[in-house]
Amino acid sequence: MIRIHTTPDTEPLNGDFSVWVNGMEVNPYSCRVSAAPLNTWDPRGMTRPLMYTEIASVVSLEADESVQFAVKSNGRLFSKAEVRPRSKSIVAQTDGDEIRFTLAGSGQYVLELDDCHRALHIFINAADDFGVDPGAADVLYFPPGVHFPGIIEMYSGQTVYIDAGAVVYGAIRGVNVSDVRVVGYGILDGSWEARTQPGADHLRCFYNPAGGTFPEDEASLRGWFDSGVELATCVRFYNSERITVQGVTFRDSSFFVISPTRCDELVFDNVKLVGMWRTNTDGIDLLNCRQVTVRNSFLRNFDDCLCIKGTKGWDNRNCENIHVENCVLWCDWGRALEFGAETCADAIRDIVFENCDIIHGADVMMDIQNGDRAEIYDVTFRDIRCEYTASDYRPRCNRQGWDVPEGFPERGNSPQLFVIDTKHRTYAKDYAAGSVHGVTVENIRILADEGMEMPRSLIEAGDEAPIDHVVLRNIFFNGRRLQSMEEAGITVLGPAGDVRFE
Repeated sequence: MIRIHTTPDTEPLNGDFSVWVNGMEVNPYSCRVSAAPLNTWDPRGMTRPLMYTEIASVVSLEADESVQFAVKSNGRLFSKAEVRPRSKSIVAQTDGDEIRFTLAGSGQYVLELDDCHRALHIFINAADDFGVDPGAADVLYFPPGVHFPGIIEMYSGQTVYIDAGAVVYGAIRGVNVSDVRVVGYGILDGSWEARTQPGADHLRCFYNPAGGTFPEDEASLRGWFDSGVELATCVRFYNSERITVQGVTFRDSSFFVISPTRCDELVFDNVKLVGMWRTNTDGIDLLNCRQVTVRNSFLRNFDDCLCIKGTKGWDNRNCENIHVENCVLWCDWGRALEFGAETCADAIRDIVFENCDIIHGADVMMDIQNGDRAEIYDVTFRDIRCEYTASDYRPRCNRQGWDVPEGFPERGNSPQLFVIDTKHRTYAKDYAAGSVHGVTVENIRILADEGMEMPRSLIEAGDEAPIDHVVLRNIFFNGRRLQSMEEAGITVLGPAGDVRFE
């Protein structure tokens, strides 16, 4: 069985590729992504200017069998076609402007021609109706088509069902709720949210200053946006529990895409985040949350992809018992798997990242930044594949304006592989020293282009913020097991205690 997910007629399609799936034609839809890692403010809109972005393609379908793809590049010359993640060992056969390959089953993949630009994102989902009755009283159902609900304020026991073929322009928010679900194979799009202030001051838009609800028709909704009333990015929950988000594709958030705060018992399964190009569009940020599972998901973000944070005001709750597995991450700026930089909590503990593919990185692939008081311990990074591509750009930051700085862009980016840092940083709010101990980094495979060197790693302790009991085990560079800290490019600075390489 194969079911193609089509977008509404009013949604822009992307003509970069013609795509056939098992002989059936698929029309890719569009998303705006970052074209180069230059982080800056456009003073006219408090976000990155469009000159640093490009339009990419997405196809989405359901399948319970292997899928044969036939793709034609429309007017774009290329010498190499590659399907990522590289760990899947997918062979793309080319004949002129045509590419053919087979995908074995559900998962998230990316087809690139020569480099990362104007990529084709492929989301293959298992067949699923999510066990939802669209007509039930506690279900808010969005059928195929375009919808303009604005902020969806969820209540306990409610399900929001965004069906395949639906595009919902709006946001989801819940405060003090329990037993809620956000499911479906449709799209939740945050592109109409204006960004009026840089940085965290944007958080003021979590609430509608005019009160009431947003109008449902498109013309009135545009009027609300023009008047400065804002949405709440894509998904935000506060002080809530037993939340499931499954299947949905999130597109073009104005800030953190999914950010539960002081929540318990969360599941994020097969969520897809793509089309994030604005500054601070982190993927999933877990702020003072407990008992969380993130699995089988795709996160492409212009900033950190998956973050575990402690934030002031909610820091009477620890971050703990968090498991991230079987995810594909593309970090256009910042860090892919991260702790911090905000770590306001007594403890951040029992955290596992495993069986993930980081197909593009920017600054750091995996890191722990602890500039606040938290004791961070019992942390595992296991079975992580990190891809290094010589054609990727080196990140730059230009806070003085939005003109292109001299020397940008520059190819040959090699993000740091792993960092633990307990120095006091700009984002710190506690002004008290924390610590890091009991960290295991094991079975890490670096998949690098020919000619690229071993990436660097850093473990640096602040004067009053110790790092201890860190084990780095089974690190491979292009299939070769590394034998020492020196060979693995690991530098240790400051009062770090037991750091072992095995």
